Amino acid sequence: MKSPHTSFYGNTKESSCSSKFGAGADCAAMRYIGLLILTAYDDDPYVMAGWCAICPIPLPGEWLQNGALLKPQGKGFGLKRKWPKRFRNIWLQNVAFTLLALFSAAVLTQPSITGAVLLLFLIVVLVVSLIFERRALCRYVCPVGGFIGLYSQVAPVEVRVKDPAICVAHKEKSCYIGSADGYGWPWLVHPGTLTKNINCGLCVECLRTCTQNNVAFNLRSFGADLQPAASCKLDETFKVFIMLGAALTYSAVMLGPWGALKTAAYSIGTAQWFVSALTLLGLIYVILPGAFLIAVLLGRALAKSREPSLKKTPMPGMQMTRQANVTGHETVAPIDFTDSKNMLGACNTLLEGKLIHGGMGTGMPHWGPIFSCDGWTGSASG
Repeated sequence: MKSPHTSFYGNTKESSCSSKFGAGADCAAMRYIGLLILTAYDDDPYVMAGWCAICPIPLPGEWLQNGALLKPQGKGFGLKRKWPKRFRNIWLQNVAFTLLALFSAAVLTQPSITGAVLLLFLIVVLVVSLIFERRALCRYVCPVGGFIGLYSQVAPVEVRVKDPAICVAHKEKSCYIGSADGYGWPWLVHPGTLTKNINCGLCVECLRTCTQNNVAFNLRSFGADLQPAASCKLDETFKVFIMLGAALTYSAVMLGPWGALKTAAYSIGTAQWFVSALTLLGLIYVILPGAFLIAVLLGRALAKSREPSLKKTPMPGMQMTRQANVTGHETVAPIDFTDSKNMLGACNTLLEGKLIHGGMGTGMPHWGPIFSCDGWTGSASG
């Protein structure tokens, strides 16, 4: 009698499933998953889009577009059309990531399927690069770039301009258009308008091409991009639901002891696989958003009243100084953020406003730039 087969995916009996999820598949999956964890889940929360900075997949397309790789030397090929406005979001990335999640068991464990997916992706990159300008595919289509962008918002580093007024006064816009030192910024956002890491692939072309020494690689507090609630978009929110649903599904299928789930995930095209696919889609697009909506509605109902305004009423636990001005009318002085008693009693909204406005003159440390245009050019030439 044969002993049960022990796999990276759990204990399964000898069957067609165990032969597919065998030792060879274990090694390939462990290397692949380990690489993703190292880059996406480890590097990106600390060094922004670390994976995008070293990803070789856009290389053939950029070579065709620019006629060179390191410095501008030719006009290249392609139509260089603008990306359609209706698709200037990450909904296509969400769809692509969902498709990968549906077929992930086969993609992760079968080298032939993994190679076919990579080959197909390279073909898509070449086609998109010949039709549209710059890294349109990386920005709007790549399934990996979407969740890496969300993680990079937590990073304690950023690429930003030092003084937006200098960008406004500078007419040439060499950081976006390009110069003799490098190509224009390929991520289709002007560095002067960049406010979130989600739209930065850490290509540092803006550091090479800025002629005003106005771009720097800065240290900052963790999660700085997560503070302005008004900047949250529906497509980005659904990306979070997709990642959460995929993580729950992967934990059950790939790390759990249930052989039936493994068989269903691998048996693409069968009734079992369709059931598992519909379950994942329902979890991502119905159950998780519905649960989130219910929680929000319950929270609003339990709150009973809107949060008071900072201009009229002090926050719970905060003390505001009242004084009479020369006209005899009573005025309310701004809240003293340097008072520890006030800060310990502050609510989240007040602290959020303090962070958004850069400390509001309360002595919050300015970490400053790590690299500037001059420093980057000097280190590159050295």
